[in-house]
Amino acid sequence: NPLMSSDRMVRSTPAWATFGWALAAVTGATVGVSIWVVRNARSDDAMYEQAVAANDTASLRAYHDMDLRHDEEVFKVLLPRAELRDAQSQGTVAAIEKFIGDHPKTAILPEAQAALRAAMLVELQTAVQAGTLTALDDFSHRHPSGQVDGELAAARHGVYQAALARYVAQAPPKGQAEKAF
Repeated sequence: NPLMSSDRMVRSTPAWATFGWALAAVTGATVGVSIWVVRNARSDDAMYEQAVAANDTASLRAYHDMDLRHDEEVFKVLLPRAELRDAQSQGTVAAIEKFIGDHPKTAILPEAQAALRAAMLVELQTAVQAGTLTALDDFSHRHPSGQVDGELAAARHGVYQAALARYVAQAPPKGQAEKAF
């Protein structure tokens, strides 16, 4: 036939069809890994949101122990903040000092210092209410950090002023000879 080629037609299979099983395996692995990564990221975000919503030491420590994506923020900021809140709830200077000793390089050190100062002022107020220099000296020896030195000096001055006022009120009036001095 003059309209047809004299060469025989050979059936040829394209390369992608020959190695279809390999292409399917690579595609399946790629899609599977992508889905796995996205699922784990969403699961991590959900656990992080739950820990942040609970905002307590136990939840944040449990999240930190899993060593997940947001671990650095939890470890440096959120967990120390929750532990500081726990220390503040104890209502003692010693608890906050222990927190600062346990977390010397925390990202919330200024917050911890402010909480320590506030707790020291509360304890100083208790010593001031006693109205004696002994109570103020005892406070000064228990807390030698100097964070409330100005307030401590003012409290001592107040004790001296109160003692002077009591003396003036109780002292007999000066005689003529004493008034000259």
